[in-house]
Amino acid sequence: MAHGDSMQSCLLAITIPDPVQLAKIASRVWKKPVSETDLATLDEAANDDKVAKTILDILTRDGVEYRLKGYELVGGIFITNELFLVENGCLALTMKASRQRSTLFRSLTR
Repeated sequence: MAHGDSMQSCLLAITIPDPVQLAKIASRVWKKPVSETDLATLDEAANDDKVAKTILDILTRDGVEYRLKGYELVGGIFITNELFLVENGCLALTMKASRQRSTLFRSLTR
């Protein structure tokens, strides 16, 4: 999900990565094998700055490849393994992303 705020200079990517892909990226960054079934290690990867930078670089590279404008490219990233659910406040009852929660994610961005 990309979150934009007119008071900020860039878009924020709020990302729930696929465990298989996150494990591959973390393995490449940490130079050690990471299992896609090891949830604790995947949570650690989601909070690692080097892994976040790698994912942001991938998103930026893909955005440039698809010829997005500079203002359409994400400039920050928040990675979580927590799904967007009504129960955890990430979704409103109308199944739309919660703006309050998106603002909270921006404050936690690296």
